[in-house]
Amino acid sequence: MALVNRPACPKWIEHQNLDQKRVADRMDCEPGTLSKLISGKMRRTDKWLARIAYALDIDVDQLFRDPGRPTQEDLLRGQSPEKQAQIIAVIKALTGS
Repeated sequence: MALVNRPACPKWIEHQNLDQKRVADRMDCEPGTLSKLISGKMRRTDKWLARIAYALDIDVDQLFRDPGRPTQEDLLRGQSPEKQAQIIAVIKALTGS
């Protein structure tokens, strides 16, 4: 997994009313290790990202999304099937997929 974006770990920790010590405990690591992972001073491997996500009870891909912003599913929810199809068609046209 390429680290295109910096993980939003601090935002997720705050969003879940946790602190780094509690998350580190859930990861079975030292708080200093978690701090280095978050700051980028330590390489964030897939294994470390999975441990952070597990400790936060979220999927790894969610680590790269601000918890205060809606997901793609949130944005489509409540739209008619026709509107959803139209939105998806526009996105595909814009992204070339």
